[in-house]
Amino acid sequence: MDDPVVPKDDAPSPVQEDSKPAFRTYASDVAHLTGKPLPPNVKNTPAPVPTTPAPPPPAKIIPKAPTTEESREAVLERLRAKAAGKTVAVPAAPDPVPAPPAPSTAETREEVLKRLQKNAAPRPAPTASMRPPAPPPPPVGIPPVTKKPEVVQAPAAVHTYKSDFSEKAKTERATPISILAAEQNARGTALQPHQLKAPKKNYVPMIAGAVALLIAGGASIYFSVLFVTGRPPIIVAPSVPSLIFADVHRELKGTGFELQQGLSELRNENLPEGGVAVAYVTYASTTGKNTTVMLPAEGGALISGMGLSAPEILLRNVEPQSTVGVVRADAETHPFFMFRVASYERTFAGMLQWESTIARDLSRFYPDYPEEAPLGTSTATSTQRAPIRMPRIFIDAVIDNHDVRVLKDEQGRQLMIYGYRDKETLIIARSEKAFSELLARLSSTRSN
Repeated sequence: MDDPVVPKDDAPSPVQEDSKPAFRTYASDVAHLTGKPLPPNVKNTPAPVPTTPAPPPPAKIIPKAPTTEESREAVLERLRAKAAGKTVAVPAAPDPVPAPPAPSTAETREEVLKRLQKNAAPRPAPTASMRPPAPPPPPVGIPPVTKKPEVVQAPAAVHTYKSDFSEKAKTERATPISILAAEQNARGTALQPHQLKAPKKNYVPMIAGAVALLIAGGASIYFSVLFVTGRPPIIVAPSVPSLIFADVHRELKGTGFELQQGLSELRNENLPEGGVAVAYVTYASTTGKNTTVMLPAEGGALISGMGLSAPEILLRNVEPQSTVGVVRADAETHPFFMFRVASYERTFAGMLQWESTIARDLSRFYPDYPEEAPLGTSTATSTQRAPIRMPRIFIDAVIDNHDVRVLKDEQGRQLMIYGYRDKETLIIARSEKAFSELLARLSSTRSN
């Protein structure tokens, strides 16, 4: 089987021997088109041939140089048959096509151009498809928009005094004398300006009103001073500090035994059942006018001034916001002590320590009951029975849901009661009824 032959078009072009640049001329172009030789006086400079290298051949296929007798179609047919595994007879090469007659050298440039233009294909006439598309028609119901030319108005002429005067003179055919006369008449008939005088202000009413106000102010001040100095001064009684509200306030004077004696004498105060009288002492105070006034002190000052024989641990924890007074209960009036304490534990320990001597120390405020008469005899043969006597000690009890300690005499009568309303308030009273009244007043005062 013959080796495949590469077509002429795929064959590599020969390399130009002359490496100098080639120049094209009109004579060389005409000779190239007509096939005639160049004149002797014109140097034959061939046109440059592109030196583009041919693509590399496929693998394992060595191209064979094409023959001049074999055409391109024959080579392609032979290659297709070889690829299909068949052998096709190579047809004979066709006869060469005769070259066109060479143009004569006597042909001019104009003749060559006319012949070339005649051989050129005629340009087709423009058709409907080549024309630009017409604009679409406007929608139905909407008139087409037409742009009206804008009319530019000329600017109005500027009127001046000179132009108006000239126009007036032309229309009325005025002379210089008539113009001067018209100006003189206009000056005579024009209104003469006059200066307006400002109205005079009347200040007499204003001055009279100011004087009347001054007189009225001075009179009011004068009568106010007379009214205040003619009345006696109003003395406002200072309020007495107290943990509970009281019906009566009584001032005590002195120190030590005198204060104890004054508190004991308050039992003679005429109070209703459940009434309370609060005792207090005063202290000197200086006001802003260097005047000394006496003001009521808190109950702690009265307790400290009486000098009670109480344990020191109790007295150290009694605060100034305390209250001392008398309360009437069960048709009896006896003093009471309402201590505001700083420590519940220390004051309760001090009261337990004071239980052994408190009846003797406070005997002036809570005396013993008088002795009762014997019960008597039922028959002549019966013997007189002695009253049953109980030991005088403190016992635990509950009053209005508050734990208290009660001291009773030999016959079971209540001599003294003490207990805590809360951990900050310690109350000492004569009886259960007095203790309940003080609790009620304390609760009412704190709720308000």
